[in-house]
Amino acid sequence: MKSIMFRGSAILKKRSKAGILMRILVTRRPFNSMIKTGIYRKIYMRHIKKIYNEYPTPVRVNIEATNLCNADCVMCPRDSHTRKQNIMSVDLFKKIIDDLSEIKTIKEATLSGFGEPFIDKNILEKIKYCKDKTGWKTMIFTNGIFLDESKMQRLIDSGLDVINFSFNGGTKETFEEVMKINFETTKNNIENFVKYRNKVNAKKPFVIVSCILNSKNINDEAPFREMWDNVVDQTIVVTPHNWMGGISSDIVQIGGANKNSFPCRMILEPFINWDGAVSLCCRDYNKFTDFGSVNEKSFIDVWNSEKYKIFRDNHAEGKFESICARCDIPFKEGPTKWWEPV
Repeated sequence: MKSIMFRGSAILKKRSKAGILMRILVTRRPFNSMIKTGIYRKIYMRHIKKIYNEYPTPVRVNIEATNLCNADCVMCPRDSHTRKQNIMSVDLFKKIIDDLSEIKTIKEATLSGFGEPFIDKNILEKIKYCKDKTGWKTMIFTNGIFLDESKMQRLIDSGLDVINFSFNGGTKETFEEVMKINFETTKNNIENFVKYRNKVNAKKPFVIVSCILNSKNINDEAPFREMWDNVVDQTIVVTPHNWMGGISSDIVQIGGANKNSFPCRMILEPFINWDGAVSLCCRDYNKFTDFGSVNEKSFIDVWNSEKYKIFRDNHAEGKFESICARCDIPFKEGPTKWWEPV
């Protein structure tokens, strides 16, 4: 489906008055205030609803291998966790994958959640099972400290498509202040894995190193990029979100957020906790939204439950409930392309 942005670009080439107006609406500059009310919002809400109605089932899925973690990052809401911490069993994981493999709209899966996936001794087996069963694009987030030489070939053999190393600092001092893990070990493991992958001529996984800027490492973007830009496939630097108030405001208040929120596409990206409970999305760190358990039902039965469907329908209409009313993700993400789920 082409969005209003792409239709607008064709009009723009004609240099018509309609094209000039479309440019204003799409680029949001220099008349950003115009989108806050009126016709733009009405048109784009209609666009969102149209996409939403075309996807009666999820487009992506997040499966939490474990919520245990060895790090203690200052911008993570782990201190606010009240849910139990453990590791998803292999049997439950396979049941989930078997269920989800029947859903044709799903194209991608993230196999990590609010923990360090390599704490799960079966994580590589789980990745391989998912890839062999579904063929989805798969991804994990890890701090990398447990990725030693003994796991490198097995990780490549698992078929994992993308590995994102969270490396939240550009110097030893800020990295260790932010993450509370050893700088040298983590850095060496990432570098050694990239060297090994290249040595064996493996095309996957694609290696990303990401940094979340916060009040502790706000000046680290330049040294971070200098450290990694020529080593890995991609570097990403972002600012943190507010975790619905789950972390201290002095950590996340870097610049202002756009309070003109559109519905969030993550209502099509469910999060399955390590214990089988299905939550709304990967931002729900404490299982605030619990729509049912895949231990007791199939995933599709949970997805089609009245409680879950009403929640999604209300959200697509712009009626934000529960964690959505306190989350800044839709505020910080511009609507253009954000609602293009596949």
